[in-house]
Amino acid sequence: MQAEILHLPERLTLATVAALHREHVPNAASIAAFDVSAVREWDSAGVALIQALRTEQRRRDASPAPVIGDGGRFAALCRAHRITDPGSTA
Repeated sequence: MQAEILHLPERLTLATVAALHREHVPNAASIAAFDVSAVREWDSAGVALIQALRTEQRRRDASPAPVIGDGGRFAALCRAHRITDPGSTA
C-alpha cells in the first residue's frame, strides 16, 4: 500500500468528521501526512479525527503521520485540549 498525503477539506467540524472517519480509517496506515492547509473551519471534532486516525496508525504498527500546512488553528486547538503530541510539523 503506497503512502499518500491526506488533503483534508475546508470544513473539519462535528458536521463533517464522521463521514471522513468512516472513509479513511480503513486505510489509516497508508496516510503519510495530514495536509490541513485547505481547512478554514475547525472545531475540536477535527482535532479528534486526526488524533483518532493517528491512533489507528499506531494500532496497525505504522508511524503516526505528521500534520502539515497548519496556519496555527490546529496547534491552538491541541493546546486548548492539552494534546501533548499533536503531530504538527509545519
